[in-house]
Order: sequence, then C-alpha cells, then structure tokens
Amino acid sequence: AKTNLAQFQTEAKGDLVAREKAIGDLLKPISDQLGDFKTSITKAMDEAGKERHGLQSEVATLSRLNQTISAEAKNLASALKGSNKIQGDWGEMILEHLLEASGIAKGVGFSVQRQYESEEEKRGKPDVILNLPGNRCLIVDSKVSIDAYVAHCSTEEPLERQAHLKRHLESLRSHIDGLSKRDYRRLEGLKGTLDFVVMFVPVEPAFLLAISQDETLFMEAWKKNVLLASPSTLLYVLRIVDHMWRQENQARNAREIADRGAKLYDKFQTFVTEFQKIGSALETARKSYTSSFEYLSTGKGNLVSQAEKLRELGVKPNKILPQALIDRSVSETDSFEDPENSAG
Repeated sequence: AKTNLAQFQTEAKGDLVAREKAIGDLLKPISDQLGDFKTSITKAMDEAGKERHGLQSEVATLSRLNQTISAEAKNLASALKGSNKIQGDWGEMILEHLLEASGIAKGVGFSVQRQYESEEEKRGKPDVILNLPGNRCLIVDSKVSIDAYVAHCSTEEPLERQAHLKRHLESLRSHIDGLSKRDYRRLEGLKGTLDFVVMFVPVEPAFLLAISQDETLFMEAWKKNVLLASPSTLLYVLRIVDHMWRQENQARNAREIADRGAKLYDKFQTFVTEFQKIGSALETARKSYTSSFEYLSTGKGNLVSQAEKLRELGVKPNKILPQALIDRSVSETDSFEDPENSAG
C-alpha cells in the first residue's frame, strides 16, 4: 500500500504540473490582453486628465472674459443712461462706423454734423448726409431710445413691463414727430435732399421690440416722411445707395464712351481726307515720274542715247550710266531731234 501510494502521488504530481502548464498556456493571451487594456486605460486617463486641465483653463478664461464683457456692458449701460448727449454721441458713432464698414468713404460718400441755415435764418445740423447721384442727398439722423427699453428688459413684473414698453413706444414716436417737423429741404445747401429722412435706431433689439409690439409704428413714421431703420435694415438702404452710384457711373461711362466715339470718328474722317490728298499727290508724282523717265530714256533722241553718243565721240566721263538704261535707250537713228519736236 505504501508503495502504491508513493507511485500514485508521483503520478498525481506529474499530472498536476501538466495541468498547471496547460492552464497557464490557456490564460497567457488573456493576461497579455488585460495588460494591454490596463496600459490603454492608463494612457486614456492621463490624456483625459490633461484635457480636463485644459478645459478648466478654457473655462476659467471664458469666465474672466464673461466678467469683462459684463462689466463693459454694465459700464456702457450706465454711460448711456447718463444723459441724452452721451446717448446721442454713442448713436452717431455707431452710425458712422456702420457707414465706413459698408465701404462709403467719409467726406466723399457722406458728411457728418454739417450745419446749414435756411432763408428764415433757421439752423439745422443733420447727423449724416449721404450723397446721391444728381446732386441729391439723403438725411440720416440717429435717435437713441434706451431708458424705457432697459427698464422693460430688467423687470419680470408684467404690468411694469407693459408700462415701460408704452414709454418706449412713446419715446420713438416723439423722435419721429421731431424729425418730421424739421423740414431739412428748406435749409440752404440741402435743396436736393429727398422728401424723407432716415431715423436710425442703433439698438437693434429695441427697434425689433417696438415694431413687433406696435405694427402701425412703421407706417405712421412713413406717412410723416420718416423711414425707420436699425443697423441691419440700414445696410439695405446703403446697398441701394451703392447700386445707384454704380448705375450713375455706368451711365457716365456710357456718355463718355459716346463722346470719345464721336471725337474718334471726327479724327478718323480728317485722317481719311488727308490720306486721300496724299494719294492724289502720289498719283500726280507717279505720272510726273513716268513722263520724266520716258523723256529721259525712251523715244527718238532721248537724253540717255544723246549722252552715250557724246561718250562715243570721245568724251571721257568718270562714271558710266547703268547698262540696262543704255540698252533701253538705244535709238534706231543717230538723230539729235527733240522728242517733243519729233512728236510735232
């Protein structure tokens, strides 16, 4: 029994080693994959940590920027609430920047704050005068109506919001009435202005709130010769003005082309006349040359044959006439008779 037990233990030990080896071979790929997975997880966590750190930095930057914008917006709102003069200057600045951004040159396409007087010694100083073709112009006045609008946006109470909205609309109507009564066309130097004035509202949300809450506001202003415009709608007006100038330049170029064409035609006619004179003169010269050449080398008793006769008689010239000319001029007789006399 002891011998059998020892043999059994030996065989069991060998079988255990074989089984452990087989299990190790079976689990090795799984172990390798788990190692790769652990490495990937570690790398992903490191990258996520770096991205999280970068995101925190970006969030901090955006937070500081937001605080700066909020502070500037608050300062701007406080400044605009300060006085009508500050509000007016701010609106004129926005209008001027918008005109320059649209490509219209200051001092050429538009002028700012020029004062004019009427025959009744009334004075007027429009914010902006847009120059149009045909010595005409378009008046643009900036009107800032922001106090009631800011109050409307700052409260959540329905009744208060309605009251502030009403004040906002009344403020705009007051500006419209004021512009309609100015009658810029009576001012000296603005005789060619259009029969309406553009009222520029630089605060786009305030403009949109007014026309959305009161649909009659726009037409009421138009009937009083006032065109309401916000920054976005004013761009359409400026585009129309630019198109008018393009059409004017094309028409001006067409007139210049027609003038230059007429001048070119006149010059060409003169050239043709002179060229015909040259042709006539050349034809006359050709006839004279032919007649002279015939007199010189053809006919009975021509000059070449007479000159050759002298050389044959013993005259010793330094040069000899071309042989072709001599051959052509050989006479049938040795007569010294003049061709004209012989012809007679």
